[in-house]
Amino acid sequence: MRGPAAALALGLAVLCVPAAPLRSQTQSPSPDTQAPAWYVSAQPLMLFGLPVGGFRTGIERSIGRRTALAAEFSYRPLNYNSGLVEPGESDRTTGFQFQPEIRWYLEPSGRRKLARMGSFSARMGLSHYGTTVRNWTVLTDGSGNSYRKILGFVRQQRNYDVSLLWNQRVPFEADGAGFGIEFFMGLGLRLKRFEYLDLSPELDADALREQDAARMFSLRRDGLYPLLPLGMRLYYRVR
Repeated sequence: MRGPAAALALGLAVLCVPAAPLRSQTQSPSPDTQAPAWYVSAQPLMLFGLPVGGFRTGIERSIGRRTALAAEFSYRPLNYNSGLVEPGESDRTTGFQFQPEIRWYLEPSGRRKLARMGSFSARMGLSHYGTTVRNWTVLTDGSGNSYRKILGFVRQQRNYDVSLLWNQRVPFEADGAGFGIEFFMGLGLRLKRFEYLDLSPELDADALREQDAARMFSLRRDGLYPLLPLGMRLYYRVR
């Protein structure tokens, strides 16, 4: 019995040796390799954007070792002519943008910490803006007399985007946890669509559309436009 018992004990010892480090690795993985993970982000420079700016925040969830789903939401209060309007007039734009995204991270390479923080991504985008315009306008009545009246309308703009980006994360901590900064750049296309709503009876939607499109270098035309997304964001790894 001593021989079989000794062989059994030796076999159990051999099995337990590789099991110990494996168990310790699964209980406390490093933040760089742990999946899934949550990230939250913000773009503080957007607060100082022209003409007024806004705010943008985002969230990301890893769904695999090298893939993740992300989304960003922004709100923009844009006042183009706030200093040029007369009493009773307005030219104020407000709106939002929603951008879902899928990311593919690079395969880790050697000891380079930043290599595993870079990713390619495909981003979609939906923007909705409404500009409320109220202007004093000179009109003529049936007797030929001139008078002033405030006329108004709402210019509604929808943007549909698609773009490909390169993203590079730089964590503040050596293990990739906590806060960091991310740079991104890419190429894309934007489809714009405009509608003219809530018009005063004296106004015509087609005439307003032609007036906007006739301006030099006008961006208020239906059509396809190039996109050059470029910027930076702060992020925080939740876990």
